[in-house]
Amino acid sequence: MKNQSLKFITLCCALFISLTAFSQQLEDANPRSPKNTPSEIADRATKKMTKALSLSKTQIPKVHAISLSHATDAQAVRANYRNQFEQGNQEANKALKERMRLELQTLLSNTNSKMQTVLSKDQYAKYLVLLEERETRRAEKPNRSGKGKKRG
Repeated sequence: MKNQSLKFITLCCALFISLTAFSQQLEDANPRSPKNTPSEIADRATKKMTKALSLSKTQIPKVHAISLSHATDAQAVRANYRNQFEQGNQEANKALKERMRLELQTLLSNTNSKMQTVLSKDQYAKYLVLLEERETRRAEKPNRSGKGKKRG
């Protein structure tokens, strides 16, 4: 009996440790994890665009600079609103969330304008398709309530 109890406790401990390690790996793999710096985000975006858009050697540093600027600015906007969310009530948070969304959309629009000056017409068209695909995947992904995101 003691042997079975000891085996059961050991198994439970091993399961707990493995689940903890697994959840840590998932957290580390999350691109929105606060551990990712704007530089890491820009690096990842530049690599993806280099491959998908066949960027030239002269375009790569320009695209990286634009991506870095966008990631830095977006992170600052989110941090600013995150602090405000913690202080507001639910109704105020809805208004804040909408203002943040509009501010991020403006930021993306400015980034797209900068990208358009660096990319060729064909590359820019492919870039817009990449953005649309990303938005589609994002809209299909369930949010915390388990429902798909609504964009409008």
